[in-house]
Amino acid sequence: MVDVSTNTTLDPLALPPPPPLVRTPPRSGIFIFHPGYRNGENLLFAFPAVDYFIEPSNQTGTWGHHHATALIAGGIIANNAFDDVYFSHDRYGKTPITTPRDGILEPGDYWLQLNSIAGGISHTPATGSPSSTPTDKYRYPIVPSFADWPFPHGKLPKEWQQSHEPPDQQDIDQVTDRCFLTDVKIGLEKTHLIPTAQLHWFNRNKMMKYCAVSVSATNDIDDPSNQMFLMANISWAFDRPLFVIAPKPSAGPSSPGSPSISAALPSIKLQPYAFVAHVISSVPEALDFTNLYHNRSMQPKYFNLLKREFLFARFAWALFPHLQKFVQVSTAHLELIISEEDNYVPKSITGRQFAELRETRGETIDGFRKRRRLGNLDGELNDEDDAYEERRRRRSSSWESWPSDNDSNDDYYEDIDRGRPMHRGMSDADTDAADLPGLLCSLSTTVSNEINA
Repeated sequence: MVDVSTNTTLDPLALPPPPPLVRTPPRSGIFIFHPGYRNGENLLFAFPAVDYFIEPSNQTGTWGHHHATALIAGGIIANNAFDDVYFSHDRYGKTPITTPRDGILEPGDYWLQLNSIAGGISHTPATGSPSSTPTDKYRYPIVPSFADWPFPHGKLPKEWQQSHEPPDQQDIDQVTDRCFLTDVKIGLEKTHLIPTAQLHWFNRNKMMKYCAVSVSATNDIDDPSNQMFLMANISWAFDRPLFVIAPKPSAGPSSPGSPSISAALPSIKLQPYAFVAHVISSVPEALDFTNLYHNRSMQPKYFNLLKREFLFARFAWALFPHLQKFVQVSTAHLELIISEEDNYVPKSITGRQFAELRETRGETIDGFRKRRRLGNLDGELNDEDDAYEERRRRRSSSWESWPSDNDSNDDYYEDIDRGRPMHRGMSDADTDAADLPGLLCSLSTTVSNEINA
């Protein structure tokens, strides 16, 4: 045995604590308004200022939000009018913004216009002065929730059709059972792009045509191309949703000869794009996520396992909670696009009437699908949403895979999944809704305690 005295000098093993995260202070964001409704009732959505751009001419920096990403969000809301929407500085669309499509929108107020109505892009603006132009003329219909949104088959925005070309795209290996964003294999959870609670929407929109595995009798929503591994904390942020995966301008690969033109659009030459983590929330947790992962590209080996159509549907799913204040606070009749069976029809209804319609369809206040309580013979709906269902499925699959030396433990874990041993001060719906971006009206969800068998 070696006698190590207190005077012996040893090589230090302890490392310093991790460097503190450089946290940028909150900044004002971009606010997008509908031109057809009066002030105070016309805010459609707001995005945080998370993108930084340095002006080459004077080397000044600007915080803001990627123009194309915000514009595509507006196109989704305007019933997939991607070729018709633009932003203006005024209500009537006479002063279109001059920011390039791949530029940065500075913090401020913008109006979501349809060129077919306002004419700002075609230089044929509506006649009449702002004081005499009726607001009703600009009251184009919007899609109020994900359940009412028709997927734009074959009509994705041009950015979403581009090939994935991250900077220095180097796949070190082809191992894909790690986090799709960090390439780390710690605390993994498998998450769906289109949540399993949206199976009805998935089937109604015939999304199975994009599945990687041939259509079968099983749930096509569980297709591998609709799922990805994420570390638990990132999965939590993805469910809230603090961020989405979206295409943004890229420097492209460092190796020469890589294509920068999508095969789907051979006539449109664009700079390279990469699908990155893009923050759309302003909650405190989103600030940390922004400093860690915002604009981080996915490695090609992971992106190639997914279908961009499912990623685009996820982008829309994460967007619609932002609209809830607009739908709830309006005192005027809203012009909405509503799904009825296999059709999407325009309706002029009040916010209260739309809330009642949501209830009859079994949706929560944010438009997500409710699930039914276990053992409920009457089919009563529970105020727990898509994110809760995703977490429940992950816990269930994780517990099933845990090794056990005692078979009796299986009953214990089964009880946990059913909620018996778990004490909760708030329901999952309460905590999820508190984190949803843009959900400015508080939810009065019933607080639940222990669920008895």
